[in-house]
Amino acid sequence: MNNGSLAFGIFLIFFFVLFFIIRKTSKRRDYDERQIAIRGEAYKAAYLVFLVLVILNGLVFVFSGKSIADPYVTAVVGMCVSLIVFVFKCLAKDAYIGVKMNAKRYVVIISILGALNIITAVINKNIISFSGNGCFLSISISFIIGVTFILIAAGIVWRLNENDGDEK
Repeated sequence: MNNGSLAFGIFLIFFFVLFFIIRKTSKRRDYDERQIAIRGEAYKAAYLVFLVLVILNGLVFVFSGKSIADPYVTAVVGMCVSLIVFVFKCLAKDAYIGVKMNAKRYVVIISILGALNIITAVINKNIISFSGNGCFLSISISFIIGVTFILIAAGIVWRLNENDGDEK
């Protein structure tokens, strides 16, 4: 057995153990019917945004013969933009934070993860690189995910501050 198979086996074991631990210990986030319906609409909007981004990238490639970015960059940027669309649509309609959810704890965790991803990208000096014709060659995945997490955390903080202002 080679090292790759061993590493993959260890990863699978770790993943399944973590999955079962999280499943047994996680608390149910209670969403009311209105929030569930809004989250469904937000899923649809996020999917459509991802679909449009992929189609646009494909059209650019078909008509110009050059891709906007590497395929993995296009996929990751599309997923992150879709996630941001989902979160902000839910936040705008007060459907992102569950009834019994401690949002401030999640803001701290998401902010730390975002900052660590951005710091990793800056340390590796691999944020964005361009080709000669101005198209992206690659973007650091850590940087993209870090910016996404920071935007999500900022959106949650914005919503929490807006809710505090409404209560006063």
